[in-house]
Amino acid sequence: MSTAQPRPLKRYLCQWAFTPDRSDELSLLQGDIVMVAEEFQDGWMRGLRLRDLQVGFFPAVFVKEDVSPIYTLKNAGQLTDNSTGLINDANKRSRIALELCESEQVYLKKLQLLNEKYVEGLRANLKSIISSEDYSVLFSPVQPLVTLSETLVAHLVSRMEAWDNKNTQVGDLFLHMEEHLRWFDSYAVQNPVANQVLTKLGLQEKFMTWLKKTQEESKCTLNSLLLEPVQRVPRYELLLKDLFKHTPEEHPDYVNLQNAVTLIQKINKDCNENIGRVDNELKLLATSKKFPEDDVNLIHVESLINRGGKRPTKKGSKISMDLSQRNAGKAAVSNYLTYFESEHHRMYVMEGPVMKARHNFHEASERYLFVTSDVVLIAQAVNKSRKTFKLKERVSLIHAWIADTIFDEQQIPPCGFVLGTPKHVYRFLASTEDEKSSWFSTIHKLIFAQKQLFSKLVTHLSIPDEIFTCCAAKAKLHYIGMTTNELTFKAGDLVNIIGFKDLEDKWHPALYSTDEMFDPSSEWSFGYVKETFGWFPRAYVAGSNGKAIDPLVEEVQPLPMSYVLAVKRRFVELTQRQIPPLTEVERYAKVMVGDQAENIKVPSNSTILDIVQLFYEEMADISIHWSLIEGSVDGSVLRQLEADEDPSCVVDFWGKSRDKMIFKLIQGAAAH
Repeated sequence: MSTAQPRPLKRYLCQWAFTPDRSDELSLLQGDIVMVAEEFQDGWMRGLRLRDLQVGFFPAVFVKEDVSPIYTLKNAGQLTDNSTGLINDANKRSRIALELCESEQVYLKKLQLLNEKYVEGLRANLKSIISSEDYSVLFSPVQPLVTLSETLVAHLVSRMEAWDNKNTQVGDLFLHMEEHLRWFDSYAVQNPVANQVLTKLGLQEKFMTWLKKTQEESKCTLNSLLLEPVQRVPRYELLLKDLFKHTPEEHPDYVNLQNAVTLIQKINKDCNENIGRVDNELKLLATSKKFPEDDVNLIHVESLINRGGKRPTKKGSKISMDLSQRNAGKAAVSNYLTYFESEHHRMYVMEGPVMKARHNFHEASERYLFVTSDVVLIAQAVNKSRKTFKLKERVSLIHAWIADTIFDEQQIPPCGFVLGTPKHVYRFLASTEDEKSSWFSTIHKLIFAQKQLFSKLVTHLSIPDEIFTCCAAKAKLHYIGMTTNELTFKAGDLVNIIGFKDLEDKWHPALYSTDEMFDPSSEWSFGYVKETFGWFPRAYVAGSNGKAIDPLVEEVQPLPMSYVLAVKRRFVELTQRQIPPLTEVERYAKVMVGDQAENIKVPSNSTILDIVQLFYEEMADISIHWSLIEGSVDGSVLRQLEADEDPSCVVDFWGKSRDKMIFKLIQGAAAH
């Protein structure tokens, strides 16, 4: 071959397939796009095949130059502004539109290759190489995407061949195909499941023999071709955003492009979320299968509230097809319970070995932790391969705590941390300080997130209003509250649980006799240690018999009225709600002047003088100064009302406990 002088790249289209005879020659398929760098006098060319960026020689007779109007804009003189020498927005728009069209053609070629070599190739070998179920998981979403791309290529090429910078539109194509573009979402959901199937098939000799041969023939791996649709949507977003950026507001395509960008961004976001969601579920499923002798099901997330339902039964070992077909949209939220469940999607986080030590951090034995967003599985490997495990404890993080220093215990080693659960206080040792830091920070963050969600939902409770009593319990284990709404106590501490008796005189370790949208009292109690109030998991304390709290046998005592009012004030602060007013019939109070007492109805928006007048049943002498003292029958409350304080609001605050409260009227200033 005699060499010619190189010249700027030109775009050529392949008219007929060309099969090379030598290693430096370039194979061509009909429709291939080639950018030619050199032409030779003997009728050969050297160029770049765009579908896979391969370079080689080929006969010129097999190709023809592409002279469509849009492609001629690649000439530098047409792309630049004569006055500045820079590429102007109009020509940038043309170049981006061209790239969109060309990249879609390349993408379609790869889909067609996937369809021809793999989809159809395996269809002919169903049952002998691959099962119908696995085949469906791998390829069922492919054909709709081929049809979509063929349609889009046809429209884009048509627009490009008649390209007019001032009038030609692109955005409308994507808007009209919105329903079909949603196929990418279905494909994204299926993709992680397909990867699992490929991993399984990789262990089968027949399939791997066929795959190796097919990949050599097609020059493309099955994995790379299956990844093409996943990568295509982000490419659409990038190109459409760039096209919109270089489209003037007065252009007829401006609004359509703006809407098309929004549409593709939404589809891209949905695809990414669904890929992550399904991939996460597959990891959880794989983790569950590592416990063949235990009922470990991580796919179904437990609510914080025990609603008395049965625990989901253990699933079989096959990947459930509906895993890849679930609706990505969130269910409508009808109450705070469904709100919690919609916000609480279990995520796989990390796993690895640690050493479980005794109280003094010596005599350690190996354990393996599986960490999700709301559960930690503490396990022991069945053998050295760590392929299967025996479950030691399943820990709900909402009931757990973590620390690297606890109370007055001895110094915890730099590689150590403590994980508290309702059953045990674990002392773990990591292999290095960095590893310990990773375990500690990750689990601490997850527990805190669970506690914050709990605290957030507690704010939706109403202000409790019962005739409260309390029962003394003994802490079985340390509990360290990680939010301001929780108690902290040591093992052996006296913990008082607040509750009430119902109409049948049965005591309940709860704050509400009425239904609440979110009532955690099945697992959590509100109580106090000394004079500090807060929530805590009831499993950390024991009743009088040393076992779990039994409302039928526990001895209960009246709760001091100062504590009753303190609980209400705590919930007012916590929920930012106002105490609901009593009715005019309900709003009565015992008023005392010296030894004389009267029950009077307290009207809304009243004053201290109104109370004097109601007590004496005559007009109050405004020249006499009166003080009103809020007190309790048990003597735990004694407070002088402010001069402008409304007594009716005070009685409203007493609520159901108003029979245990009194007002004292004192002529003149009250003694402090």
